[in-house]
Amino acid sequence: MLLYEKNNIKGFALITVLLFMQILALLGLYAIRHALLANKMNQAHYQHFLLLNKADTALDYAETNAPGCEIPIINSQELIKRPLAFWRSLSCGGIFPGFQYYYVTESLGEDPCADILYQNTTASYFRVTALTISNDNTAKIFLQSIIVKPSTVTNICKGSHHIVTQGRETWRILE
Repeated sequence: MLLYEKNNIKGFALITVLLFMQILALLGLYAIRHALLANKMNQAHYQHFLLLNKADTALDYAETNAPGCEIPIINSQELIKRPLAFWRSLSCGGIFPGFQYYYVTESLGEDPCADILYQNTTASYFRVTALTISNDNTAKIFLQSIIVKPSTVTNICKGSHHIVTQGRETWRILE
């Protein structure tokens, strides 16, 4: 009788150990799946960071060359809906390693009352929009800024003078 009870206890211990091993295996599988998902998300964030960095470099370049590749004023939401053929035909562009970019400039006009700091000239405002695309066409990003450049036209100020700084005034990501 005692031998029978010992075997029952051994069998029960075996089943209990197997059950715990099964639970630990499921927990390990969950941890591996979670780590793989976190790795995939980190890779996507890193690719977005690289694209954003390249897009900002393209926008800097476009701002330096403004008012090149000038187009009439277009609503920003309409501009980002334009097909790639529009960007290839009417914009300026270039290539970075792994990325290509296109940009357009829109003249927002002059402000004869805006005096550029440390210069004896008035201000012209431009909106610059840059599209950056990965070479495999899997990711793209639109950046837009408004910049101030010295004006070539000297109109008479009909209000009060104010001082502005040459360069970037605003920066945003278009979505």
